[in-house]
Amino acid sequence: MSTVREREFQRTTLFDPKDGNIIIAPPGKGSGNWAGAPSIYFDNVKEKFYLSYRLRKPHPQRGSESRIAESTDGLKFTDIWSVRKEDLETSSMERSAIMITPDGRHRLYISYVDPVTNKWRIDLVEADNLRDLDIAKRRLIMNGGGMEAEGVKDPHFLILDGAYYMFFSYAGKPQNGSAEHLAQLHSTGDIFNTGQVKSLSGLAVSQDGLSFKWLREVLSVGNSWDSHTSRVTCVLPVKGGFVIFYDGYSDGNRNYEEFTGLATSKDLVHYDRVSSERPALVSPYGTGSLRYASAVAVGDELYVYYECCRPDGSHDLRMNIVKKESLEAIGVSS
Repeated sequence: MSTVREREFQRTTLFDPKDGNIIIAPPGKGSGNWAGAPSIYFDNVKEKFYLSYRLRKPHPQRGSESRIAESTDGLKFTDIWSVRKEDLETSSMERSAIMITPDGRHRLYISYVDPVTNKWRIDLVEADNLRDLDIAKRRLIMNGGGMEAEGVKDPHFLILDGAYYMFFSYAGKPQNGSAEHLAQLHSTGDIFNTGQVKSLSGLAVSQDGLSFKWLREVLSVGNSWDSHTSRVTCVLPVKGGFVIFYDGYSDGNRNYEEFTGLATSKDLVHYDRVSSERPALVSPYGTGSLRYASAVAVGDELYVYYECCRPDGSHDLRMNIVKKESLEAIGVSS
């Protein structure tokens, strides 16, 4: 039975994906061709949008290119930087995160499969300008060591009171944690898609965005449509706390067709699912996948970017503009 808050949310649904503006088309037709995994940043000084996104092709190519694009209106973007999988000698790349630090440094936190260990990792590359990022100068930020994780990826950042909070997806330990079994899982180059581990969300904190301390698991998997995957993709401050977008799925063997859920938190320690029994946002097409929601507030509007399944099974990158009051209407539990 739906909760009161869930029924209330159904009357304040943020947007209809059918009305979404297509920002980036997929690189081809059919399943496995995706344009998505967006991370959006709005520079209040330059009044420009900066978008990080990924292009993906079917196996064995997988995540083949990560790009940065800029825009003055949030609708029409021009590519200004890119990195290909060959530049990293990796089998695949996933979501990256853009940040401009308070002192003006331009950063890109990129997640990809380590070519040596076959484990997902997060690196940082920074410069005075996003156009000048040099991937050869990247540095390791996190690889799961010291936190009982078999891979980390898909970072999202929130700067609060001068501290850098990083939310990220991590692969928990499988029930059979023998070295031989782990080697078999990592030989696929994507332990998240083996069905043998949960896809979880973690939170770490840093004073400089360079050296992070693991804090805790957040928004643990649910009991319904999100029983296998619970991946935080965006955290937005609102009156009384935060509204969280997250990806969820119940089938560990298809962790690439997730749906979007919503949750709230007062303190980033305790979380309250708004969409506990069903996803908050799904595509009207194909598998219904709608994932990697990333939003930014500009004035009294919220620009929401997301990856959306098309009728032919490919994914495009879309955007809807909604009033901030629609997000605040979700409410944070007292």
